[in-house]
Amino acid sequence: MNQASPIQLVHLPNQLKHWDSTCHVSLHDPKAATIYLVSAGFQNLDTATLAAQLSANLVVLSIKDWDNDLTPWPAPGLYPDDAPFKGNADHSLHELTDCIIPALEQQFCLASTQRALAGYSLGGLFSLYGFIRLLAGDTLRGEPNATPSAPNNAPYFDSVASLSSSVWYEGWPAFLQDTTFAGTDTFAYFSLGKKEKNAPPAILGCVEDRTHLTAEFLANRGVKTAFVMEPGNHFQHVFERITRGLRVLDEFYLQA
Repeated sequence: MNQASPIQLVHLPNQLKHWDSTCHVSLHDPKAATIYLVSAGFQNLDTATLAAQLSANLVVLSIKDWDNDLTPWPAPGLYPDDAPFKGNADHSLHELTDCIIPALEQQFCLASTQRALAGYSLGGLFSLYGFIRLLAGDTLRGEPNATPSAPNNAPYFDSVASLSSSVWYEGWPAFLQDTTFAGTDTFAYFSLGKKEKNAPPAILGCVEDRTHLTAEFLANRGVKTAFVMEPGNHFQHVFERITRGLRVLDEFYLQA
């Protein structure tokens, strides 16, 4: 494992609507894979500890509006009195792939097309959604001609870590059913707390079945998958689950 550079606070392109204007970057090797971790300010992640265990480069990005910028389409709020989710994920994904990643790859001379997307909770839902949408080659809703390309038909993201992802989200099974692609040479890691399905409100009761459904859906399309059940509920052992997820992605690239 190469020694990582100190964690750098990097200023991103101006006028981003959905992402914070800065991110944290740990650079191990410009030729190595890069993991993009979707975060939020309230998660208070220790980037240095996460990066120290990796051979891959790590970029930790914060989203501006957790409930609306990570959700894939409009849907009712989680609780009866909650505002509906706005479903701005396509716009966030477009900014990520069209503005943020190209700028970082140019600034740090990142030569590898091996990229991973990772996230927890709604960040995990967004990561799964982006991974699948870009494998399918769909044009992003609201962003004409915005589907990014990679050399030699390589996937834009070739791995994903879905960590306690919010696949309870209304419409998720229908999205999977309507999506087709071939996932050769890609990888998806799933983890979920054993108690998560027991939390209120009732809609969360499907989260374990839908996580299994998503893993099976990807495996049937050629994606190599791994699924780990973790102790605890959605709000327990979060940092440990993120750490394990990033390490599994790192191992995928070391074995590639």
